[in-house]
Amino acid sequence: LETLVAGGEACPEKIARQWSSGRRFVNAYGPTEATVCASLHLCAPDASGRPPIGRPIANTQIYILDARLQPVPLGVVGELYIGGVGVARGYLNRPELTAERFLVDPFSETPGARLYKTGDLGRFLPNGDIEYLGRNDFQVKIRGFRIELGEIEAALAQQAGVREAVVVAREEASGDKRLVAYLLPNEGEAVPEATSLRTALREQLPEYMVPSAYVVLDALPLTPNGKLDRRALPAPELADLASAQFEPPRGEIEETLARIWGEVLGVERIGREDNFFDLGGHSLMAVQLLARVSSVFGVQLPVVSLFKTPTLKHLAETLQQQTFTQAETVVPIKPTGSRPALFLVHPAGGNVVCYAALAREFPPEQPLYGIQASGLHGEEDAIDNLDAMASRYVDAITSVQDSGPYLLGGWSAGGNIAYEIAQQLTRRGEIVAFLGLIDASASLFGREMPGHADVLLSIAEEGGVVLDQEHVRSLPPDDQLQYYVDTAKAQGMLADTFDTSYAIRLRNVYWATLHALGCHEASRYTGNANLFACSEVPPDKAPSDLYLGWQGLVEGELHVRAVPGSHQSVVKPPHVAALAGQLLKAIDEALSHSINEFVLKEQR
Repeated sequence: LETLVAGGEACPEKIARQWSSGRRFVNAYGPTEATVCASLHLCAPDASGRPPIGRPIANTQIYILDARLQPVPLGVVGELYIGGVGVARGYLNRPELTAERFLVDPFSETPGARLYKTGDLGRFLPNGDIEYLGRNDFQVKIRGFRIELGEIEAALAQQAGVREAVVVAREEASGDKRLVAYLLPNEGEAVPEATSLRTALREQLPEYMVPSAYVVLDALPLTPNGKLDRRALPAPELADLASAQFEPPRGEIEETLARIWGEVLGVERIGREDNFFDLGGHSLMAVQLLARVSSVFGVQLPVVSLFKTPTLKHLAETLQQQTFTQAETVVPIKPTGSRPALFLVHPAGGNVVCYAALAREFPPEQPLYGIQASGLHGEEDAIDNLDAMASRYVDAITSVQDSGPYLLGGWSAGGNIAYEIAQQLTRRGEIVAFLGLIDASASLFGREMPGHADVLLSIAEEGGVVLDQEHVRSLPPDDQLQYYVDTAKAQGMLADTFDTSYAIRLRNVYWATLHALGCHEASRYTGNANLFACSEVPPDKAPSDLYLGWQGLVEGELHVRAVPGSHQSVVKPPHVAALAGQLLKAIDEALSHSINEFVLKEQR
């Protein structure tokens, strides 16, 4: 046997290794609608990992496109579309299905050329080969993120000791979903511990794609015709969800916290070293958790405290030592590092939790501080005057860093506030080396205040809660808020124990921030600025101008840098990785320019 061609299903690494030695082993891909074979890959005998599907054959084109039929960048997951002479004419006597799956080819100049929409997911590898990642039927949505399970399975299959991996999204009794990985070990080898797998996956995948449970099986359940039976996969045991090296809670505070964690996360066994986010926790769960902590312990921790002390042990230490500030303005999200610190200002909602994912993308040497709004915690009122707000933030920033050069920025309304902070620092004679406006629009200055319903709908959009807009607008303000809380609980985004008072404070801060910007008449800024403009514009809005209105306010150089994603997704995985890279590059250029200016000034 000299040549063997495998097709029909994704080819496992084990099959490729077994049959590629001593002969040509070809991994083929292609649906019936594209005349069976559309791409080929000649497997090397010593290759590791699941073999790719290679490149298209002659007279065939394969495109990897996003939801808007635009080509995705190298390494980004998209849907496979096939073009060329091998594409079928359609389905016999099925005009509706033909119209759905066979599209006009926008990339061909040949009249009548069409693309076949495969429903398969893949991405281009650096060498030009295509990696197959499964069907988009297995694409799931968890907490607003669309996740390709095949991409996680491919990353797991690369780990030592793992022969095969299957990932599913299991719905818990609370209505929340968690990712569970099922693993088959290589013969004679042991699968790495869950902690090691999580660490390895975080180097390849964004945090929201890392499973929270890992189940090792002897064999995968199959249907009578030999296909994987996903519905027969067993539910994970408690040990699969908790840390690999379980250490029980110590003392009354830790034991009480463990009980609260278990109720919020839906996990019974919580260890001292367990990380809230490793067990499936997310920002909305963090709000629920801290509301329970407040009612039990009588203290009100800020939400960001959970990002600073995410393990049970450290959160208990924080409670025991009372090492938190009720009205903390400067939040040390990532306080260590050799580079100058970057200060990012809160958006309209007032919280800096939105920068947690960005902090994880920064290198160890880049410190990051968040500027959090007054009014979120304790008895403080929200500030509705931008001059007073910026003045308070300037004092807080200079208490951490007493002199420039300063690095400032902010996402959304936070960019507008950072702009005014830069103005006040400059008027004090300080050097602002970097001002970053992350999809911030100058139109927020002097804009007419939105109604209560618009504010609440914006809060719901940021939190992933789906509301009936017409119904919201028909309700009085207080009833709108209650409708939001009730709907969020029904959709599993908030626990039944959620403290409505937090939603009230959030709405008040949101309103005060927009009021402060809307009543402010912005003056021209003499320094330079960097605008990070999102590439995705909502279909119901006309594309905004390239500079988002800042060209009339920034007298220095205004650098526009395109970043992937929409206004909401730019600070979330996976797009936040690109934003982090652009921010670091812009900061380096700004610091270099600042140093050169200083040297020239000294020479003069």
